[in-house]
Amino acid sequence: MLNPGGWPGSDIGECDHHSITRLAAVSHVGLCDSLSLTCITIEENFLPRFMIGMVWLCAAWCAPVWADVYGFIDEQGVAHLAPKALDERYRLFKRGSLPTAQTGPAVDVSHYLAGRDTRAMSTLGPLIDSTARRHQLEPALLHALITVESGYHVSATSPKGAQGLMQLMPDTAARFGVSGDAVSEPRRNLEAGARYLSFLLGLFNHQLDLALAAYNAGEGVVQRLGKIPPYEETEQYVKAVRALYLRQGGRVLADGRLRSKVLATQLAMPTLPAWQPEVD
Repeated sequence: MLNPGGWPGSDIGECDHHSITRLAAVSHVGLCDSLSLTCITIEENFLPRFMIGMVWLCAAWCAPVWADVYGFIDEQGVAHLAPKALDERYRLFKRGSLPTAQTGPAVDVSHYLAGRDTRAMSTLGPLIDSTARRHQLEPALLHALITVESGYHVSATSPKGAQGLMQLMPDTAARFGVSGDAVSEPRRNLEAGARYLSFLLGLFNHQLDLALAAYNAGEGVVQRLGKIPPYEETEQYVKAVRALYLRQGGRVLADGRLRSKVLATQLAMPTLPAWQPEVD
């Protein structure tokens, strides 16, 4: 409790319910957790109600909030705040942002960029974008994964038998509706791969690194360990895809979750911008 003892009529030690105007704040878990309320004792006859409301809004402006702050002051002088407009009375008061993770040390992805089939990248770009959006994925994330997995080489096949743009193993492709020769067909390969990636993000609570590790090493081992498996290939894979995703404007929160996925679950899924090929 903050009590400005130098103000006339202040009651040191406790808040009198008849001498203050309370703040009604609507908090949304995950977006407005850091919004804190401060009780200030002010005699009603010392300041007009409107001025009291403005004091509350100024306090909200200084508070470290993660989300946008909408609010209004009612006819009683009470300030109402929320992370989104709850009705027509709410106006945007302060624009905020979710805390993002540090990017960490730079990862060399030059060999992945140099190895891309640029003609296929240009031709397949719109199909990759639309497939990503259909499965509520960011196009930049799907492009980053494809860059590392196959370099946009449609007929790529790994020594272990993974096929196509998204390097799907036959069993995994079959789980998500594609089998036989169709696995190497770009449209079907993208569809199954995007479904798989979306499934993994949901399975691991939108934790990007865990979902990528599971895509590379299998979800079973990641579930057992609860972390990225200590395989050099998987560790490098996660770093490379993450670095390419961030280079294209992707955002990861401080707790490791995809920012776009968190916003999509808290608010409405935003319209995702079209991916733009990176120029070397």
